[in-house]
Amino acid sequence: MTAIETTGSGLIAALEQTWADIRRRTPQLPDVVVVTGTGLSSGAVHIDAKWGHFGADHWVEGRPTEEGQGAALDLSATRRKPELFIAGECLAEGPRQTLQTMLHEAVHALAHARGVKDTSRAGKYHNKREFVALAGELGLAWPQGQRPHPVIGFSDVQLTQPTLADYADTLAYLGAAIRLYRDTFRRELDKRMDTKHPSASPSTEAHELALRQFVENRNAP
Repeated sequence: MTAIETTGSGLIAALEQTWADIRRRTPQLPDVVVVTGTGLSSGAVHIDAKWGHFGADHWVEGRPTEEGQGAALDLSATRRKPELFIAGECLAEGPRQTLQTMLHEAVHALAHARGVKDTSRAGKYHNKREFVALAGELGLAWPQGQRPHPVIGFSDVQLTQPTLADYADTLAYLGAAIRLYRDTFRRELDKRMDTKHPSASPSTEAHELALRQFVENRNAP
């Protein structure tokens, strides 16, 4: 394991180390560019929140071939690298949620590598046939007896006890490494709602609607 620093680069290094641990168990997974930041985004109608995201071919490796925006137009597959985003709000939930999120995104990465469709409905609905099956390969399982969510489907796959045991060293390392994080989604949402509606109580209909909306979106790929 690498040394731990209380810096943004130290945090990224810890997430990169965790991804390397995952790839050792599933070599078919690609190398990724790890980034972090807020998982919250606000629109005119609702607030979205994501624990993480896997984006295939988001980055270009090497020196820009053209100046300015033209560099982003290089579509050569050999130069493209995927992105793994882990929300700072996810880090606030601790090492288990962080590892679970990274494994969740690894499922999407594995589906991309194998050319299978694991989601539908603009990437929100996680299907049982491909997503849950691939999740099982990576140490996640759909809770027995739980019904799929109407919006995100079978997204909420969870760490199994054997997986927790297998990743014990990684979890200990992550637990020590997470020294920077953002406020939890709920606290961030409370602050935003207080700003927009300073006289409203946390139990207002608008607040509860916003909570439901971000819960529905937080595990989109």
